[in-house]
Amino acid sequence: MAASMSDDHAYYLKRSEDHRGMADRSTVASSRIAHLQFADAYARRADQVLVQED
Repeated sequence: MAASMSDDHAYYLKRSEDHRGMADRSTVASSRIAHLQFADAYARRADQVLVQED
């Protein structure tokens, strides 16, 4: 069964939250920055999925 756009949205938001958590726990500046960049990218993708669904 294919995932719905709601499922995709939830997945991307979860991944964004996960990366923010990893950034908070990171002790290496470059790792923290990378995790924050991934978190932002996943959050943007979650927003795009919602726009596509409308």
